[in-house]
Amino acid sequence: GPYDPVVAKAFLELLRPENSMITVVSSDLEEDPNLDKDGWKVEPWYGAKYQVVDIPKKQLQKWNNPPELNPRLKLPGLNRFIPTDFSLRCDDNDEEGVVS
Repeated sequence: GPYDPVVAKAFLELLRPENSMITVVSSDLEEDPNLDKDGWKVEPWYGAKYQVVDIPKKQLQKWNNPPELNPRLKLPGLNRFIPTDFSLRCDDNDEEGVVS
């Protein structure tokens, strides 16, 4: 449907650090001193080790109220290659390539 700024604003307001799920993948995590050595679980299909860790409240506060924003963080410009005309076209005069 058409763009609805009210729906877009409501959606963007849900994008909060408290609603996030962050996945970190590394073979070096088992040696990370910030992780619980006995907190590893094993995924049943592939045997991959993982941990579920809450984001510390201090970190959430920092993300919600950053002291400054990095000026390199910005939205990209419009993509001029995204089509806007989705109508189908055919050449009625060209009988070549028509299979009967």
